[in-house]
Amino acid sequence: MLKNLPVVNPVYPETYVKAASIYQAGRQKGITVRKIIDCLITQIAIENNLLFLHKDEDFNQIASFMELKIY
Repeated sequence: MLKNLPVVNPVYPETYVKAASIYQAGRQKGITVRKIIDCLITQIAIENNLLFLHKDEDFNQIASFMELKIY
C-alpha cells in the first residue's frame, strides 16, 4: 500500500522558514503547536498540495488557521 503513495519534492531552506511562520501565526492566534516538526510536516503538505491523514490534534489546530487539507 505504501508504494502507491506520492513522493514529495525535496525540502528546501525556504520550507523551514515557512514552517517557523506557521508556528508564529498560531501563537498570534493563541494556539501553541506542541511539536515544531508538525509545522514542518504541515508546510511540506501545503507545498505539495497533499490531502493529509493524521491522528494528532495539533494538525486540527493548525488547519484552523492554515490551508491544510485534512482527510
